Amino acid sequence: MDLLEKECLKCDKNFQQDDIWNYYHLSDKMPAQGWKIHISSQIKDAVNIFKIVYKLSQLNNCSFKVVKNLEELKKINSPREMSPTANKFITLYPKSESEAKSMICNLTNKLSEFKAPKILSDYQCGMHSPVHYRYGAFLKKQAYNEKNKKVIYLLLDEKRKNYVEDKRQNFPSLPSWKMDLFSEEEKRIYFQTTCEVSSKDSAINKYKIEKIIKRSNKGNVYRAIRKSDGQKVIIKQSRPFVNYDAEGEWTALDDIKNEAYMLKKLADKSYTTNLTDEFYIVDDYFLVQEQVDGLNFEEFIRETEYSLNIREKSLDNIVNIVNDIHKLGI
Repeated sequence: MDLLEKECLKCDKNFQQDDIWNYYHLSDKMPAQGWKIHISSQIKDAVNIFKIVYKLSQLNNCSFKVVKNLEELKKINSPREMSPTANKFITLYPKSESEAKSMICNLTNKLSEFKAPKILSDYQCGMHSPVHYRYGAFLKKQAYNEKNKKVIYLLLDEKRKNYVEDKRQNFPSLPSWKMDLFSEEEKRIYFQTTCEVSSKDSAINKYKIEKIIKRSNKGNVYRAIRKSDGQKVIIKQSRPFVNYDAEGEWTALDDIKNEAYMLKKLADKSYTTNLTDEFYIVDDYFLVQEQVDGLNFEEFIRETEYSLNIREKSLDNIVNIVNDIHKLGI
C-alpha cells in the first residue's frame, strides 16, 4: 500500500473503488452535467495536493474521484498517454455554477505553491497551476456515432433539449449554449494570466507545419518545412512537468533536452540527423532536426521480408554504430 492509498483510507474509508478510481460521494445532489474541476499533480506532490483538495471538498460537500494509488497516477501522467484522462489526478463535481467558481478560486489559492502538468482539454487556472476546469457530463452517457464510426460521450444541449457530443479535445472548448465561467479580466485577477505569446515574433513562425506525426501527453511531433530555404525538418515539442518520476527529478522535458545534447555531441557523425534549432514558446521546449528520408522500422520489416541479407547488413550497421557511441563514453 503506497502513501496515497494510505491517505485515502485515513481521510474516509467509505468510498467506492474500481480499477482506477476511488469515488467519494459527499453529496446526494449531483447534476447530470456542469463545470468539472480537474486537478493535476506531479507524483511527488500527489499526497499533499490530495489532503488539501479533500478538506475543501468536505467543507463544500462536493463529490469527487481520485486515482486509487500512485501507480495509476504514473500511468495517467505518462508522457506517452493519449487518452482523455491524461494528467487528471482528481475530478470534482460541484453542484452549481456558483459553487464551481468559488471552489476554483479557493483551490487555485491553496494550491499555488505547486507546479503541475497541463490538462489539454481544460482551461488552466494560471501558469502551471494544478487547477483546471471544463464544462462536461458528470454522469456517463455514451452512444455510437455512425458517421465517425466511434463511441462518443453525450451532453444535453440545454437550449434545444437534445443530446450532442461532449467533445474532449486537445484544447479547451465550450458547448454552443455556454459562456466561460470566468471573463478574461477575472482570469487576470484570480489566476494572473498575464503571459501572452506574440504569434508574430514566435520562433515557430520560421517553419510551415505540414502535419502532426504524433500526439502525446508530453507534446506533439510535427513534420515541417523551414521557410527560409525549404529544408524539411522534424519538430519535437515537450511540455513541462509531465513525468512518472516519484521524486520529480526527471521529466519528459529532460528527455528531449538530453536528445538535443546527444545530437550536438554526435554532430560530426554520419548516422545522426542534424540538430538545427531549439527554442521555447512560454515554457514548452521545441527541438528542430533535419528530416531524414527513409523507412521506419515497420516499413523496413515489410520491405525486407524476403531479403535476409539486407536485414543482416542493417543489424551489423546498428551494432557498429552502438559500438562507436560507446567508444565516446556514452
